[in-house]
Amino acid sequence: MPLIQRFASRNILRTAASIIIKPMYEVRIPVSISHDYSLCPSLIEPLLKFRSKPYPVAKIFVDPESYITVCQIVNITERPISIAARTAIATITPAEIQPQNKKGKIQRKPNVSAVNVLERDLSLKEKIIELQTLGFKVNPKDYSEVQFKELVDLLFEYRSAFAQEVTDLPGVTDLEFKINLKPGTIPKRQRQYKYPPHLRAEIRKQLDQWESAGIIECGEANWIHPIVLVKKKSLSGNPNELPKY
Repeated sequence: MPLIQRFASRNILRTAASIIIKPMYEVRIPVSISHDYSLCPSLIEPLLKFRSKPYPVAKIFVDPESYITVCQIVNITERPISIAARTAIATITPAEIQPQNKKGKIQRKPNVSAVNVLERDLSLKEKIIELQTLGFKVNPKDYSEVQFKELVDLLFEYRSAFAQEVTDLPGVTDLEFKINLKPGTIPKRQRQYKYPPHLRAEIRKQLDQWESAGIIECGEANWIHPIVLVKKKSLSGNPNELPKY
């Protein structure tokens, strides 16, 4: 297990959905594998920064056939623990399968370095290309040479903090807040606005995405307000592009 180098993003496992682990409870949870990772017999090990967490991750051997596998995790506290979707919790690396000879004995091979699964230092041009694939638009003419390099390095280092899809949003946990109402205030249940069928389908689609990502959940709220759809401005400037909400 490397102690200094940082694993490449393709070797990081993230929770496939939000989950609540009961106190003193052990469970296997689904985790997603990066599509840049070549599926093969692999070892799952806890992420270094996760070792101080109150929910250790077990080292296990897996042979995934899809980009979803499982991690075994335990809550060692006496309170429920919530883990948001897309939380990085473990690493996955190819397992070296030792062949056996005719007598059934394992033929030992020299240890293979794991440098190929570590993130190597990329050039400025390579970082810019990867940032562009993620949708970043940075013009070097707007900055000095030093400022531009620092900006690219900063964006590249924290590129995983920028969500590409709703399911990439990590959410907020362990945060409690209270809304103070004026004395005598009673709940209001307002009627929903009337939408045409294609907008109702868009609302249902987005609500389903938010629910699967763990952002919202079903409930019986006393307060109900209508949903307001806001049309997003097209960044491409193409008048024939379908509107987004």
